[in-house]
Amino acid sequence: MLQKDEIAGTDKSAQSGKAVSSPVSTAGGGTSFQAKVQALYLVNLLTGLPTVHGLGGSRVAAMRLEARYTGAHTDDLVCDLVDQTGSRSRCLVQCKRNIDVVESDDQFVEAFEAAWRDWHDATIFNRTKDTLVIASAAPVSTSLNAARRVCELARSSTTVVELSEKLSTAKMFPQAVRRAWDVLQQVSRKYLGARYSDNEVFAFAQRLRFDVHDLGSDDTREVILLSSLLGAQCAQPEHGRVLWAGLVDYLLERGTDAATVDAATWLLTASVDLVTAFQNRAPVPHSITVELAKLRTRSALQLSLISNRLPGGLHLPRGTICAEVVSRLQSHQAVIVAGGPGVGKSGLVSTLAPQLAESGPLCFFRADELDSSGLDAALTASGVSGG
Repeated sequence: MLQKDEIAGTDKSAQSGKAVSSPVSTAGGGTSFQAKVQALYLVNLLTGLPTVHGLGGSRVAAMRLEARYTGAHTDDLVCDLVDQTGSRSRCLVQCKRNIDVVESDDQFVEAFEAAWRDWHDATIFNRTKDTLVIASAAPVSTSLNAARRVCELARSSTTVVELSEKLSTAKMFPQAVRRAWDVLQQVSRKYLGARYSDNEVFAFAQRLRFDVHDLGSDDTREVILLSSLLGAQCAQPEHGRVLWAGLVDYLLERGTDAATVDAATWLLTASVDLVTAFQNRAPVPHSITVELAKLRTRSALQLSLISNRLPGGLHLPRGTICAEVVSRLQSHQAVIVAGGPGVGKSGLVSTLAPQLAESGPLCFFRADELDSSGLDAALTASGVSGG
């Protein structure tokens, strides 16, 4: 039976002067949310499962909890990542359970300025490949969703001029998105002073993510999916929930030690029951990883064939309808976009694809490809193994 050792009180890191909260005294609040976010990355480290979005195909190799002692200011979690070529990068995560992206929200300003400090420290952050993350709990404010959209738009723009033109075009994007860009600029200007430039804020936004996690209870969609992924390789699939709970408890305890977790320290610090439970899971077949990569490549090719421009290079702005679809996806499991031939349904999906891909694996099928007896048959017909 997986159990959590009871500990109490607070510890204080001598290197950073930052109090490390007891998981018992604060469980259910910010520290509990922080441990759950950390657990998403730990699952990826232990299994390779795609439990964290935005890693770009990399896998977590090591995690540093309460990592201020390393010099990082975005310090709730610092992950070392390795991709399939062996190239290394970092992901720095700050957990803020509830924030508004407005100048008057001290929690937002604190996390945002901490990210800027790391951005300016080349020993902590590589601007060409590392990522800064501010993680919040669902449901989130309109302003935070708008800030997420700004960063996504920055990543899909080549210059700050292009981004500004998109945001200033009437009806292309909601007013909240334009306000969020103004807030990011204003808070940056106050922090940077004479060092401020629009170009640098643009580059900073390209490397910043606002992640939203629905981890509040065992019945949220994200936790159900995680439990299913963990349980899929167990002799008894329902054990996925037990494994998830065990990881969260483990990280609540390790956070008080400002621990480093990798394959070696996991074996030394996790309970025998928890280690054994993960060792007894059947490994994720390599073929699954290969087939998922095929499906993503195929989907990207299909989407690239969809034109977003009319003859003569005319472009129809879709900001309003895109915002509505994204808003509905945050509260519904499925959204159906209906309309007659040629009204722009495919163009809408193509426009949304880069943003949706940041929230999870994105697969694209034409309607005729799904005219099969089941998903397995549709996958096989598309050159991807079903099952």
